[in-house]
Amino acid sequence: MKTRRLLLVLFLVMIGFGANAQPWAQPGATWYYSYEGLTEMGYHKIEKTNDTLIGGILCDNLLSTFHYFEYMNYTFYTSQHRDHTYISNDTLYYLYNGHFVVMAVFSALSGDKWKVPFDTVDCSNTDSSYMHVDSIGQRIYSGHTLSVFYVTELNNTYIRYSEMLTKRMGYSLVMFPKLDCLLDQPLDNGLRCYSDSSGFSYNSGIVSYCDSTVGINELIQNRKEIIISPNPFTTQATLTFQGIKNENIKSLSVYNLLGQEVQNIFVGKDKEVIIHRNNLPSGMYFYKLMDDSKTVLGMGKMVIE
Repeated sequence: MKTRRLLLVLFLVMIGFGANAQPWAQPGATWYYSYEGLTEMGYHKIEKTNDTLIGGILCDNLLSTFHYFEYMNYTFYTSQHRDHTYISNDTLYYLYNGHFVVMAVFSALSGDKWKVPFDTVDCSNTDSSYMHVDSIGQRIYSGHTLSVFYVTELNNTYIRYSEMLTKRMGYSLVMFPKLDCLLDQPLDNGLRCYSDSSGFSYNSGIVSYCDSTVGINELIQNRKEIIISPNPFTTQATLTFQGIKNENIKSLSVYNLLGQEVQNIFVGKDKEVIIHRNNLPSGMYFYKLMDDSKTVLGMGKMVIE
């Protein structure tokens, strides 16, 4: 009788742990993130397809699919590659440039931090970035209470971005945190959806459906309505946008090829904007017309001679 009671207690404890556990990369785990860059817009889908051995370590074999629209060529692209993760002693690792690096630490306490990896080819040796745990709490996702880490990525002394982290779904902004020193590189920009074979699913609501490409058709249409003249130019150019609802346009931003914003021009109720060269060096630049929420309404490129 005592043995049966002991087994029953152990069974109930295991059930309790299972109910509260937030395992990483369950079978069928699928993530969708928005994916954006200086000239790209789309989504990043990550699926756990199976387990695989890498260097004697049993890892999650993740298939990453990028589906995006490239503004400059006005063409859709799809590309794929494999990512690999594993968890040990509540520390999550992922394979980055041939080495496993820390992705998250689920045993961390408020105030703890871990280093965010960076590419030594693109970044100088002085570049460093850390994920800092600001606080820990709980939130309800699709009827499930999950432990949540509120974290901020710090680069030396300034804040890069803040987001949330759960052991089940990962990060709320980017799938694989890393320091990108090339500012024009496209990146994840918000978790759209997560689901796994247990029946758990979550939709953040940032888009109407997980693989949405809403906004791209508008950009294609608006392209016909935006004219910049002269292009190339030496001192100034005039940008006109007759067919776009002018009340939605709030600003015109100009970027260099590194993705750095070099000009920001307020757009009023006029149907045109004058872009002055000022001290900009010769070369190619990109421009974006945006509304108050930073949604891109139009985009193009220009050349300064």
